[in-house]
Amino acid sequence: MLTLAEILQARGYATCAIVSSVVLDSKFAMDQGFDVYDDSLADAVHNRATAQRPGGETTEKALEWLTANADRKKFLFLHYYDPHGPYSPPAPFAGRFEDPYDGEIAFTDHCIGRVLDRLDALGLLEEALIVAADPARVQAIVPHEPSLEAVLTRL
Repeated sequence: MLTLAEILQARGYATCAIVSSVVLDSKFAMDQGFDVYDDSLADAVHNRATAQRPGGETTEKALEWLTANADRKKFLFLHYYDPHGPYSPPAPFAGRFEDPYDGEIAFTDHCIGRVLDRLDALGLLEEALIVAADPARVQAIVPHEPSLEAVLTRL
């Protein structure tokens, strides 16, 4: 099966994935079609159920790649894992919310905001197609669909 990354790569796009959890490790063939597949979790947090890279590090890698590839057609798959339990948002987000989950959501929102700001600074935001997904929350977005796959199949 062809992946979106393979299709875009064949059309001359620079393709990159920066993932934040061992669940998307390239050993599961998730890297198919990507020129760059950054699943290195050497400095990852290992005190959770699964190893993960903090969102700030993921964001820095994305900003570097976007800047280095500013003049190319590009496809960036950017994966954040921060809003997963047990919740432990970084400062200053840890103290801003009663519920630590809300702190992790705010931190991830901040990280994504930095990526959007970089796209804007590079003059790429107006032409960007940005898709955001949270499989755990798809019911809230599309209440009559049984799964995220059902929604994406129609797209």
